[in-house]
Amino acid sequence: MENKPLVSIVTGYYNRKENLISSIESILNQDYEHFEYIIFDDFSDDGTYEMLAEFKDPRLKLIRHSENLGFTKGIIQAISKCNGEYIAIHGAGDVSLPRRITLQVEMLQNNPRLGIVGCLVEDIHQGKSKIHSPVINGKSNFFTQGEVMYLKSLYYKVGGYNSFFKYGQFTHLKTEFCKIADTGYVDEVLYKRIHYKNGVTNNNDKRFEQKFYIVSGIYLSTNDNSLYKLNINDLLLKTYLNVNVKGKRVNSTIFFKYYSGSRLIKYLLKLHFNQKISDLFLKRFLRLFKRIS
Repeated sequence: MENKPLVSIVTGYYNRKENLISSIESILNQDYEHFEYIIFDDFSDDGTYEMLAEFKDPRLKLIRHSENLGFTKGIIQAISKCNGEYIAIHGAGDVSLPRRITLQVEMLQNNPRLGIVGCLVEDIHQGKSKIHSPVINGKSNFFTQGEVMYLKSLYYKVGGYNSFFKYGQFTHLKTEFCKIADTGYVDEVLYKRIHYKNGVTNNNDKRFEQKFYIVSGIYLSTNDNSLYKLNINDLLLKTYLNVNVKGKRVNSTIFFKYYSGSRLIKYLLKLHFNQKISDLFLKRFLRLFKRIS
């Protein structure tokens, strides 16, 4: 590559052959030219890596892990190898429409106060689709990970992804971004997010873990000692935290009351260091939370 790319696009793969070719081609066929495409394979054992290795495009850089690191550590390593000023994420198996990169670059270049941009997303789940907008109560910060582009300098300024997170890593990163930069989005469907059978959406255990890490990410991004004082709007709280236990809704205020700050920190630390949880209250709450469907 003669010229340094302006955009680095990053995708992580682990055992996801479905829709692989069309997903990668949707990036390689972008109408924007000045990009590199970094893909890491997180030690797949189902033939995914072999399919990835078939691509010979000079813009594509394939990284093969010698062990399964998990998505967060994998993307941290991948971003450390990025040469572009902008980082664009593209989810494994998803589709970026041809003008996605062009329009997101234009928005960032034309609006110097912006640090991160998204777009409208077509969510496809079990053959049904709906349009997802990042705008909640007039604020364009309800992004998901796959469709965003952000400044690499901003990424390093906030400390990048936190390796603590198995899921929900972008919630924490996004919250840090929003503290010091404005957000925006292209009011056009530029991304198709496809939900797969082995994804978080269709796995109750993964959904439980995801909800826990999302809550943790929001908490760790605040300076308060009380979850009652989180400075995010009620609609976001309901979207993130209203959960079903045996078919009944758990009120977010009650959720916060049970998941109080000091106990959350204690649980986070014990989880992080793989220690046994002796606190009876936490055990009971964890059993309750694990029944989320």
